[in-house]
Amino acid sequence: HAERLTRILIDAEIAEVLVRVRRLAAGDRGALPTTRPRFSDLAPGHLRYAAASEAVALGVLAPLERDTFQPGRAVSGAEAVGAVDRLSRLLDGGP
Repeated sequence: HAERLTRILIDAEIAEVLVRVRRLAAGDRGALPTTRPRFSDLAPGHLRYAAASEAVALGVLAPLERDTFQPGRAVSGAEAVGAVDRLSRLLDGGP
């Protein structure tokens, strides 16, 4: 029987997962971005800033309107699949 996923992912959680997967998969060949975006709603000292800014700097996630990240915003299934697809292409050396 199939079980349904009932937990909603938020932007901050998916950013952390994507960044961790990238670091594990890329190993030593995965240079960290040297410049990080700034968000109007997420200060550099925030617990979730590092993962959010790295995911956006890599192009895996995109900033939202008015340079916000909205760390508590629910992520749709389509957005999650798109982010995983962009991460996969990044790891395969694509654009």
